[in-house]
Order: sequence, then structure tokens, then C-alpha cells
Amino acid sequence: MIGRIHKIAANDYEVHSDQGLIHCRFRGKAKRGRHDALKLAAVGDRVEVTPGESREGSIEKVLPRRSKLS
Repeated sequence: MIGRIHKIAANDYEVHSDQGLIHCRFRGKAKRGRHDALKLAAVGDRVEVTPGESREGSIEKVLPRRSKLS
């Protein structure tokens, strides 16, 4: 499922998708794949999410950004 990050608090990412709000964390594999731990994802990034139980899930992949601020 694809969603967009709307809020970040510590290691908790609030992702909005077609199915509603999901509270997510990065999977270990996704964390290791990113070189700079401080830049795992930013508000507004589109992400691929695997939903879990009770509105929680894990972020599998950060999708490429369409634009950048200079």
C-alpha cells in the first residue's frame, strides 16, 4: 500500500493512505538500506507500507521524490 508521511515523532511516522491513518516504523532492512539515519524520510514523502494490526504498520520503502527545494 502507498501512503504519504504527515507527521514524524522520534521513530514513529504517521502515514495517511487510502485506507486511513497508520502509525508506522521503519523495518530494520529499510533502515540499513539508507546511509544517513537522520534522513530516513521526511514529511511529505511517499512510502510503501505493510499494514499490521490495529492501525500500525511498517515502512518498507521510501519512494523517489518528485521535486526538491534548492
